[in-house]
Amino acid sequence: MEILSIVLNGELRHEDSLGNVMTTSFGSIQRMSAGTGVVHLEHNPSKTDDVTFLQLWFEPERRGLTPSYEATSYEVNALSGRLLPIASSKAMENTVAKLHQGYDGLFK
Repeated sequence: MEILSIVLNGELRHEDSLGNVMTTSFGSIQRMSAGTGVVHLEHNPSKTDDVTFLQLWFEPERRGLTPSYEATSYEVNALSGRLLPIASSKAMENTVAKLHQGYDGLFK
């Protein structure tokens, strides 16, 4: 699976069996390709503040991908009054996360 986690407020902490440890906040995206297998944990690192995030799951373009993780960010001010592509399998201006998924019809 290709999993995008988009932080809307608060902080989201990611830890996985690949050794990735990252805390992201609003304006940040975590992308994980589960590939051939990875164990991971996502949680709110704060004992006092809430976290809200949107998580999207995509079928990968093919089976057997090497597991991977990336944390990227986008320009929050660019969201004002318009849609902002945040992930794609193709190189596009302002695209910040690389999905291993072959259908980009949503972004055309």
